[in-house]
Amino acid sequence: MNNILFYGAGSIAEAIIHGLAKKSFIRNENIFVTNKQNKAKIQTLHTTYGVTPVENLETTIQQSDLIILAMKPKDVAEALEKIKKVIQPNTPILSIVAGYSMDSIAKIVQNRPLIRMMPNTSAQIGQSTTGVAFNEAVTNNLKKKSRCYCKRSELSSKCKKINCMPLPLFQEVALLTFTMSSKR
Repeated sequence: MNNILFYGAGSIAEAIIHGLAKKSFIRNENIFVTNKQNKAKIQTLHTTYGVTPVENLETTIQQSDLIILAMKPKDVAEALEKIKKVIQPNTPILSIVAGYSMDSIAKIVQNRPLIRMMPNTSAQIGQSTTGVAFNEAVTNNLKKKSRCYCKRSELSSKCKKINCMPLPLFQEVALLTFTMSSKR
């Protein structure tokens, strides 16, 4: 994997970036980061981890091997509409957005490889429990790479094995988790 784009730069994105930087899974300058509003956060990530702030979103998307959606659920549809025409056909989209289903993403970006991971901020210290689901466009090779990414980024560094649950069950668990956290 050469280039990863984080589209969003919140706490979970930073936890994953921290894990990737610590493990040297990818060169830090090949991790690109953008978000909708907080440019100071992008600069902090650049200074702290050596990641690259996005200057031209279209060019970065076209050159990305993986696009990670890491924004608030309310921003997903607008962001995907903005980029769907420039995403390469086989570029996987990995969503870490709580409360926004893979089906909803697929309706916007059509038949592309989609991966959904639900980590938590404990990823920074290698203690995260991370749910993983794939759509039918994800190849077995990409599934293996995703599991490797999961381990190397410390999303689950203490795990010897990563088990993936069937998508319908994963969506139910993710929705239940989001619903419960929204009631707090």
